[in-house]
Amino acid sequence: RVLLLALLMLVVDVACGQEKPAPPGARELPATVRVTRERDAATLTPSDRQFVVSCRIDAGGGGIAFSLPEITVLDGERVTIADTSTTRRVLAHKLENGVRTPIVREVTEGTIARFTVISVDDTQVVVDASVILSGHMREAPNEQREKLRSSEERRILDLSTLGDTVTCPLGEKGRIEIVVKAK
Repeated sequence: RVLLLALLMLVVDVACGQEKPAPPGARELPATVRVTRERDAATLTPSDRQFVVSCRIDAGGGGIAFSLPEITVLDGERVTIADTSTTRRVLAHKLENGVRTPIVREVTEGTIARFTVISVDDTQVVVDASVILSGHMREAPNEQREKLRSSEERRILDLSTLGDTVTCPLGEKGRIEIVVKAK
C-alpha cells in the first residue's frame, strides 16, 4: 500500500468544529483518511488568524514521495491528518505440544501527521509538527516470516517566517518540508 499517495494535490479546508465542502475541482479524501481538530495552545490567547499548512514527505533514495492535503488551521489549533489501517499479522510460529501456533501482533500501517501553528507576530509563527510513517513487509518474497521494516517518527519545532520552508531530515536521505502561509 502506498502511503497517502492518492492524496497528492488534494485540498482540505475545514474550520474548527465544522466541515466545509472542498473547493471546486478538489477530489474527495479517501474514506480511510481522518481529520481531527483540537485546541492546543490552551495557555495562550489565540488570535482569529488562519493559516494554510502544506507538507511534502520524501522518503529519499528513490523511495516514496508525496504531499499531504493542504489544510487550514486556526491559530493555536492542533490538526491531525491520519491515513492508517490496523491489521493482524503472523510474525512467527511457535511449536507447542507438537502444534504449530502462530504469533500474531496488530500492526498499524500508514501516515499520521499533526500540525499546530502559533502566531508570534504578523510575519512569524511557531510550527509544531509531528509525522509518523509506518509500514510492514516481508523480508523477502519467499520468506515465511514478516518484519516491521519501516517506522519513522519526526517532531519538528521551529520558529518560521510565513511562506518559508521548514525542513526536517527523514531517514538517511529523505526529508519533510512544511510551509505555512497566512490565509
